[in-house]
Amino acid sequence: MKTLFSLWLCIIAALPALSPALPAFMPRAGQDYALLFAVNDYRSDKLTDLTNPIKNAEDIAEELETRYGFDAEVIPNPTYDDIDKKIKEYENHFARNIDGRYPENGQLLIFFSGHGSERFNVGYFLPSDADPDNLARTALDYNFWRNRIDAINCNHILVAIDACHSATFDPDWAWANRHDRHFSRPGELTEKEKVILNHSKYKSRFFFTSDGKGDQTPDRSSFANKILEGLRTHSSPNGFLTSSQLFASYIENAFPMPRGGDFGASEGGASFLFFHEAQGPAVDTKTTEQRRRDLNAWEKAQSTGTIAAYQEYLDNNPGGGFRPEALAAINALQDDDEWRYAKAKNTPEAYREYLRLFPKGRHATEAKNAIDNAGAALQSNTTDATPDIAALDRFVKIEGSTFQMGDIMGDNENINETLHPVTVSTFYLSPYEVTFEEYDRYCEAAGKEKPSDSGRGRGKRPVINVNWYETVEYCNWRSQQAKLKPVYTINGINVSADWSANGYRLPTEAEWEFAARAVNGKGGGKVRFGNGKDIADPKEIIFYAKENAKKSYSVVGENRSQMTSVGSFLPNSLGLYDMSGSVWEWCWDWYNIYTYSLQINPKGPYSDSRRVCRGGSWLSYPALARCASRLSFTPDYRSLDLGIRLARAAR
Repeated sequence: MKTLFSLWLCIIAALPALSPALPAFMPRAGQDYALLFAVNDYRSDKLTDLTNPIKNAEDIAEELETRYGFDAEVIPNPTYDDIDKKIKEYENHFARNIDGRYPENGQLLIFFSGHGSERFNVGYFLPSDADPDNLARTALDYNFWRNRIDAINCNHILVAIDACHSATFDPDWAWANRHDRHFSRPGELTEKEKVILNHSKYKSRFFFTSDGKGDQTPDRSSFANKILEGLRTHSSPNGFLTSSQLFASYIENAFPMPRGGDFGASEGGASFLFFHEAQGPAVDTKTTEQRRRDLNAWEKAQSTGTIAAYQEYLDNNPGGGFRPEALAAINALQDDDEWRYAKAKNTPEAYREYLRLFPKGRHATEAKNAIDNAGAALQSNTTDATPDIAALDRFVKIEGSTFQMGDIMGDNENINETLHPVTVSTFYLSPYEVTFEEYDRYCEAAGKEKPSDSGRGRGKRPVINVNWYETVEYCNWRSQQAKLKPVYTINGINVSADWSANGYRLPTEAEWEFAARAVNGKGGGKVRFGNGKDIADPKEIIFYAKENAKKSYSVVGENRSQMTSVGSFLPNSLGLYDMSGSVWEWCWDWYNIYTYSLQINPKGPYSDSRRVCRGGSWLSYPALARCASRLSFTPDYRSLDLGIRLARAAR
């Protein structure tokens, strides 16, 4: 170390006191890309030609290349196939990392400019060969293309759309039209190093659209001009322009009023950054003595090697030359601390919490393997195995909130999925469906006939062929076994509930949907299926039939044709397994049509003839396995794909 220190002093002593240092950011050649589709000329007589899209795209591309170092490509007047092939080309580039370029941690901006349209709450971008009378086959369905773009192996993606009805690209647009939405990341620019560190840690998926309400956008919209204004005039000592700054300071002033937000796999704290060199390289004004003190402080922090030591370096050296290294060291140490804690607890919940905090952490693969191994251990189907009640009875605490219940994804599958606001209080939900193993113990203890497994097997497979009346009886038995106050009073076919009781019960329909729509560890998010995905995975969720190919959320697959053990696949972000496509799950509520008004802890109508079921099953097609999907049956109904999951009130 002494030799290295002496060499360092010789080097810095030979430099003038005000000599130029390295640029604040190393060149990003081969990391930032822009793909711009612009349509002026349309083949259909029903679509008017435009004059500005190609010129706007070329101007934006030139600015991105000359000032921000992007590799930009403009595709003028593309057909549907042109767009499909070009997107596929970039998908392959990022997947294969050709010649060291297109790295996973790079950035990709995708710009669309031309006509747009909307049909039945589905938005479309119109390529040059679009047929306005057959949009489903000739135009770009935003629901499908949003998911496809989200799946590109690039950590940072920004989509900008300058077209009529472009707001429909926003997955929340139908709901957002009735609320104020702002595109911003509070605190993003408060500390330069934090932005850079978050940029390397978190995946971003952002969009800008030229209208905010699904309306018409004129040919001479100011959307593209505001993008250009921001790219050309922004100046910052940080050396970069963030996507939120570009929107808030420039694009938001366009007419008609634009929209911005995130989608898909975007993570909290993420950024899309435009690195510029307008101010030239940074100038190092430190004297030799200041550099020496900085190096001494950094070596002291390294030799101690603790979070406190690195934080002390940051606090005492606001302009220090090793701040990025100190931040990275702190992050690595925090990563290791959380991993040690997770290993000490050695539970799936602890490993999931580690992954929530460090989704790309140093131990992420080990954490995922540990969760998988726990799930595999749960798949034993031998009926003579020692029952593991404790493993199946760790309920998940779900913090309550207000959410939009119903068809938030705009799938329009069922008129009874009306979007409406609901407030749910904090409650507990079992991470697993009740198994045959558990239910058989109840039958033996209570002298009840065991339900048929319809030849599907017992053990840790979810119990089936139980009607609603039998499930509430089972809930009361479980409460009594645990010395808890039963929730239900049963008088023949009349069942009433004491919601202040602390025993086991069925979830309400609102609680079930709130829990199924888990995003980033919170309920009530915007997601299509209960495993946290927007596209059906036939291996995990459901049977897929070819007649459903038109659905943008469907993926071709084979009929699973069998019921699996509980916890066979990965859980959602709340740690709940099999919320979609295992077996239908009984809820408390009588079935009825939703209202539009805000409801607080709704429990369904006072009476009716059918009780609600949720979640779809291994026999369902994709539409029925969505979080918003509803079925109902008479309380005495039994089926080989209908089971139960338990809830409890929070106390």
